[in-house]
Amino acid sequence: MVPLSDVTTPAATFVTELYSLPGDNQNIIADGSGANLFATVHRAVLGGTLLFEGVSGQMVEKNLGVNKSGTCNLRITFHLKRSEGARRFN
Repeated sequence: MVPLSDVTTPAATFVTELYSLPGDNQNIIADGSGANLFATVHRAVLGGTLLFEGVSGQMVEKNLGVNKSGTCNLRITFHLKRSEGARRFN
């Protein structure tokens, strides 16, 4: 969405992300804009698998800056709700 040299525009890209969590096939998928340096963005949570089947909501990704290795430090927070008809796995 913006040139690589632009670190001031909060939403720099569009992303679809798959978060793989401990356990077999436990995933959450999110879609929306990608954060630029020191920006915070919100993405839609589209669903998930196993324990996360039938969830929706949003996630917040806050870019905290660059670490010593030159990669981003991020804080990701999920706000999830389960649809009423979703199955639960124990």
